[in-house]
Parts: sequence; C-alpha cells; structure tokens
Amino acid sequence: MNKFSIKLAGEGYEIASGTLNVEQTNKCLNYMNDNKCEWDVVMMNLDSIISEKYQFSDISDLGYHHGPDQFQKITVRNLDGDDLIGEYQFSDETSIDCEVSIIKDEVVELAPDPEIGATLVSSISQEKAMWFYGEFQSEDQFDINKLKVFLKTITLIYNEITIVTSIEYNGQNVPFDLIDVRGVGFEAYAWTNH
Repeated sequence: MNKFSIKLAGEGYEIASGTLNVEQTNKCLNYMNDNKCEWDVVMMNLDSIISEKYQFSDISDLGYHHGPDQFQKITVRNLDGDDLIGEYQFSDETSIDCEVSIIKDEVVELAPDPEIGATLVSSISQEKAMWFYGEFQSEDQFDINKLKVFLKTITLIYNEITIVTSIEYNGQNVPFDLIDVRGVGFEAYAWTNH
C-alpha cells in the first residue's frame, strides 16, 4: 500500500452573512455615530458593542463558508520516502495545469433582500492558512487524473468568491485538518431597511 499526503495552503476566506435584530442594529448605529466610523469598524468591535464574545462570524444565519481561494497550489507527497510527487497550481476557474477534475458543486447567493425589513450584514475575512492536510493510501502509484477538487462560489453584492470545499482521490473523500489560520484582511457590509 502506498501512502500519500495532500496539502493545500495559502490565501483563503471566511465569509459570514446574516441579520441583526433591531436592538443590535441600534447599538451598532449609535456606535457609528459616536465614533464616526463605518460598518467594518463596528464588525471588528462587536464583542464590546453588542455583547461580550460576540464575533462577526456569529452573524451567520444566512450563511457561513470558509476555505482556500481556488487559485492556491496543491502539494502531493509520497509519505513512504517523503518524496515530492508534484505541486499543482490552479490556472483559472475551471482548470489546473494538469488533468485533474474541477467540479463547481454549488453557487451560494448571500446577497440580502432589502424587503425583509432587517439589517443584513456580510463579512469577509481574508486569511492565510494550511487549509487542507490529508493523508490517504492507494494500492497504485499516485495518479493526478484520479484527483477531483470541488469548488463553491459565494455571491455577495460587491464580491464573488470561489473556494475549494473538498478533495477526492479515486472516488474517496480525503479527510483533512484545518490548522494554522492567520487573518490578513477584513471587510464588512451592511444593508439597513428602516
């Protein structure tokens, strides 16, 4: 049996979209008026504005997604000898610089509907991470043509982001651990209907 590892590291996103109730909205608006700031500052300070330990990712009743950006590199190693088999770089939305299958498995619309009469908030945290690290076994040598990468596109008002959601080899899901996440940027948007 041959033992392999797959690693996917680099840029990615944490995306949350949801609603604030009237009381929470008023607290945020008062904070914005008092501090002359925008929603991204409010979102970074939710734990002191709304309640202790309340984070932007808590506002996720409309959706929560995280994963590596579709353009990151996949590294495959043979664990028996710790030999590098290959580094495979995404080149565009539907292909990679080899014959690996790319499947866009879902498109998620997180754009808010202003008619529902609530404050809708979307936040995007840009992050660097070791997004996927998985080990698996195969009776045969590694074959890049048996690798499938699944993508999901999240659509917001100002952004459309495609992330990797899972990886399969030879029809089997490669289980993975998410480790070493570090935030590098943050954006937040709000739509209010008074």
